[in-house]
Amino acid sequence: MIAISQQVKRLVSITYLQADLSDISALRELLAALVDGDPFEVVVLNAGISAVGAFEAIDPKQLDKVLAVNLLAPMELTRLLVTKQMVAKGGSLIFVGSLSNRLGYPGAAVYAATKQGLEAFAASLRKTGAYRVLLVLPGPLDTEHARRYAPLGSKGRKRQSPSVLARRVVSRRHRPGTVYGTVAQALVGLLGIAAPSLMTSLMRRGLFTKLRAAPSITDERA
Repeated sequence: MIAISQQVKRLVSITYLQADLSDISALRELLAALVDGDPFEVVVLNAGISAVGAFEAIDPKQLDKVLAVNLLAPMELTRLLVTKQMVAKGGSLIFVGSLSNRLGYPGAAVYAATKQGLEAFAASLRKTGAYRVLLVLPGPLDTEHARRYAPLGSKGRKRQSPSVLARRVVSRRHRPGTVYGTVAQALVGLLGIAAPSLMTSLMRRGLFTKLRAAPSITDERA
């Protein structure tokens, strides 16, 4: 989700590190590679995978991996960053959840559960007052992830550009709270809270029937 302009690339040095976020030991090795640097002003915890289809038909090993990558990894990374004093005083922790936190996600129940758990974790950290904590709840994005897990026939043109969302997040990076991808998505989120029965019916027709009819799709790296 990080959008870096060519101008920024010319002005700063960017280091890319790769790790298997489902492996706790890999997380510790990742932090060890960063520990000698300056504390971070902003940390974005954004990684996520999914498993779609009928919940009872998905391999339990894949469900474990979704839990590990989407929820346990950001929790452990946050713990390591804080204990090693790698977040600057007054720094920002940004957690990327999902609009499904307000609507549910029939056909991707474990993904939705991990994102809901991430929201609870972020809210709890925010109440300590030690860091600025921002929760991002995007709707459908025009990403490889969305194209892989969306129901067949979904129209990509209706998805938000990741770079547009990234700019919105950057503008809010030092303001704790919750940010949606668009105003329309925020209204949909409020509707999910105010009229859950209506949104459940719409989500069932729009997503679950399509995902349940299709073969289960899981992360190919599992």
